[in-house]
Amino acid sequence: MVHSQPQKLVSMKKIITVLSIAGIAFASCKKDKGVDCTAAAQKAATAGQAFANSQTKANCDAYKAAMQEYIKSSCFTNLSQEQKDALSEDLESLDCTDPE
Repeated sequence: MVHSQPQKLVSMKKIITVLSIAGIAFASCKKDKGVDCTAAAQKAATAGQAFANSQTKANCDAYKAAMQEYIKSSCFTNLSQEQKDALSEDLESLDCTDPE
């Protein structure tokens, strides 16, 4: 399991909250060179839910990858670049290592 520290849970909650807000904005999504915005958001949401349910290294890595892919696409239109950068930094700080 991933270390369960209060800071990690706060970061994860912040990321999931932003993702949820992004889900509301589907109507304003546009496609990015063949990227299906709905599918990208669903992939990130599914990975986030899996990680929330079972905080394993595999789920954490999958969540981080899906979120980074979604953030870097042009689908995530309701945040400024500064907000996207902050969210990416939060994701990068999420510790996916297994406890020793």
